[in-house]
Amino acid sequence: MQVTLPTPIEAALTAEDVRLGLALGLYVSGKLGFGRASEVAGLSRLQFQQAMAGRRLAMDYSLDDLAEDVAAIHAKAA
Repeated sequence: MQVTLPTPIEAALTAEDVRLGLALGLYVSGKLGFGRASEVAGLSRLQFQQAMAGRRLAMDYSLDDLAEDVAAIHAKAA
C-alpha cells in the first residue's frame, strides 16, 4: 500500500512517525488489537504503551488482547 501526502506534511514526518500514527489510529478505532498495533508501529508492547500514555490515550485491554499475550507466552516457552 502506498499513501501520498501533501509535500509539506510528508517533509515534516519520518517513517516512524507515520507508522506510529497509523498504529495508534487503528488501535483506538478498534481495527487492531494492542499486540498487532505495536507490531505495525515497530515497537515493543511496552514502548507502544508508553507512546499511548505520552498522548494520554487509554489502553483498552480486551479478552482478544489477553489471548494474544497468552499465545505469545506459550510460543516463547516452546
